[in-house]
Amino acid sequence: MNLYEFQGKQLFQKFGIPVPHSFVIIKPHEAQQACVKLGGKAVLKVQVHKGGRGKAGGVKKADSPDEALKIAGSMILNPILGERVKYVLVEELVPIARELYLSIGLDRSLGRNIAIFSTKGGMDIEEVARTNPKDVARVAADPNIGLQDFHIRRLMQDANLPTELWKSVSAFVT
Repeated sequence: MNLYEFQGKQLFQKFGIPVPHSFVIIKPHEAQQACVKLGGKAVLKVQVHKGGRGKAGGVKKADSPDEALKIAGSMILNPILGERVKYVLVEELVPIARELYLSIGLDRSLGRNIAIFSTKGGMDIEEVARTNPKDVARVAADPNIGLQDFHIRRLMQDANLPTELWKSVSAFVT
């Protein structure tokens, strides 16, 4: 299943997971209007089905509505990572105290879902896994019972997440 980031965030919202306020735009002038609604500053993110868009210039901060217009125009006109950009997500700027990485996917070799968690953020998770495998915690979940609280605790412990964050992270993962 291929979802754009904005579609994934819509699903998160549906299940009560907090996400930043945002607008999906298809024309540059809509980015300017969205930026005004978000308080005059925003982050613009191309919506493509590829990883690495941040490093490829597909995620940019706009410090004004006029800058958002300019950035969106460039994003929509220029393919990124070989893909034409149909949508741009214009999102509120939120303070980032800490970045965590969480992924739940199918491990075909085990025939189980596997949860992957790291306190090292997600931008370079493949590199983190390669150079510091101890920084990436993994746990396989039985498909009959799903991801349980003890799995989540193990992930947090194995990833060396400070215990004061366990309650909020566990609530999010659940």
